[in-house]
Amino acid sequence: MKNIIFIAILIITFFACANEYESDKTDIENLQVDTSVIYSLTPRQYTYIPDGTTGCVGFIAQEVDLVDTNFSKKQDGLPYNINWDSITTYLVNEIQKLNKRIKVLEEQQQQTSSISL
Repeated sequence: MKNIIFIAILIITFFACANEYESDKTDIENLQVDTSVIYSLTPRQYTYIPDGTTGCVGFIAQEVDLVDTNFSKKQDGLPYNINWDSITTYLVNEIQKLNKRIKVLEEQQQQTSSISL
């Protein structure tokens, strides 16, 4: 499961990211926002009206903007597309937090198992 999530993030990052050189940035610091809002996103299935494609999956820009304004790209102040850079960053942070929890639980399980022996 972890591998599937990691591969999905790599694919999203490959197709969605712009120039990420450190030299193009300033005031770099660790993420200080609540990334757990990612769990409030609602994946959707829909028909894409412009070309009639059915069975599309994804998100609705207006809905993701309500969850976190960093998740949408704006045009004339209104959400019109998904900001995959932000969503990917939040996902990576949440995966890292989950991975830490898994490690703690595995350690607790090992300690419990060794006590039972």
